[in-house]
Amino acid sequence: MSKLKNVNQELSTTITAEVDNLISQVKEATVREVRQSLKDTNDAINTSCNKFQRTLLTAVNDAETEMKATAENFNQEVDKINMALDEKLRELDSKQREFFAFEGAKSFFFWLSQLVSLGTFALLIYFLFFKK
Repeated sequence: MSKLKNVNQELSTTITAEVDNLISQVKEATVREVRQSLKDTNDAINTSCNKFQRTLLTAVNDAETEMKATAENFNQEVDKINMALDEKLRELDSKQREFFAFEGAKSFFFWLSQLVSLGTFALLIYFLFFKK
């Protein structure tokens, strides 16, 4: 019986040792797989971040190029508008000069017409009231 107890204890110790060994192997394998999975996930994240960064830089560069082209087009349009406004100002200035070219003659004839009107009024008064 004592021998049976010893065998039973040895068997129990062996089983416990094997179970502990299996537990430690499972832990090691699990840790290894988790580490590998985390490493793979980290690599995938880094790859995705790098791709995103390149895409973002490309988009920013494209936007800058488009903005420069738009600004250049805007400046060209502003220059065209300024040239058209300058042309209109020159036309207005020339028309103004034409209008005021004979200012002295216009003024003379205006005052002459006023004198003639005053003379006509004086003759009308004379013939209505003093000539009988």
